[in-house]
Amino acid sequence: MNLAKRLFHVWRGAFCWDNPYELLLDYHLLRRRDPIRLQKDGAQLVVDYKSSDMTAAQDILIEGMYDQALNAAVSKIKTGDCLRYLNLGANIGAFDVRAWQFAKNNGLDIAGAALEMNTATFARLVINLEINKLLHILPINAALAAEDGQMRCELAARDTGQSAVGLHTLPQTTVQMVVAMSWETLWGKVAGPFDLVKVDIEGAEAVWLEQLTQSQAQLLDYVVIETHSLDLHSLCDRNLPALGFELLQKDSSGESTRVSLWKQKNPAE
Repeated sequence: MNLAKRLFHVWRGAFCWDNPYELLLDYHLLRRRDPIRLQKDGAQLVVDYKSSDMTAAQDILIEGMYDQALNAAVSKIKTGDCLRYLNLGANIGAFDVRAWQFAKNNGLDIAGAALEMNTATFARLVINLEINKLLHILPINAALAAEDGQMRCELAARDTGQSAVGLHTLPQTTVQMVVAMSWETLWGKVAGPFDLVKVDIEGAEAVWLEQLTQSQAQLLDYVVIETHSLDLHSLCDRNLPALGFELLQKDSSGESTRVSLWKQKNPAE
């Protein structure tokens, strides 16, 4: 990329946010490498500029990756009531911040829980909940797994979107043992009902799809789920309709990634 084109992309990227000059000064002029603070529509998000934090923030706060799901959820809630959600695979909290923006703009309170296994990412999640005063959101540092226990987690240097894996250490990784929690145990901690569940847990989607029960599913009005393989797409398409959900919309960026939105047809009375 030539210099003129690179400068154009730097400038355009900074002006996606409400504090563009601060971003240009801190990162591109002063070459600051520590986490910096993005601002957008009254919200703030601390990100590590060199990791996948920025991608998550842009996808959710700028591109509106989950806006259709949030629109559907809030449209069913009366003004003054509460948007109740569960965020499985919270990353740094960009979805939580976006949910809060939707709730605020529709005259709603907000409550929920955010699950994140990566300890470094979890620290930024907690910071982002606190600086936006989202004190009714419960952050949980654990990995969703088939059963309770511990899980070996190999985290690529500076990245925040890693999955829990098993046997071989990859180059430039930090190996951590994280709390593993079954869906049944997690449900006992956060028990619904929920207006919206967002699922993007880097390979553990199968655990959730296989452990979700009929009675639990009836307490979930909407589900938005990101799956990353043809096998997971198929599992999603089999299990969710069997649990009473109907497909409202799906976006695909190829065989590897798909985001789909589902509505519960038979909610609990």
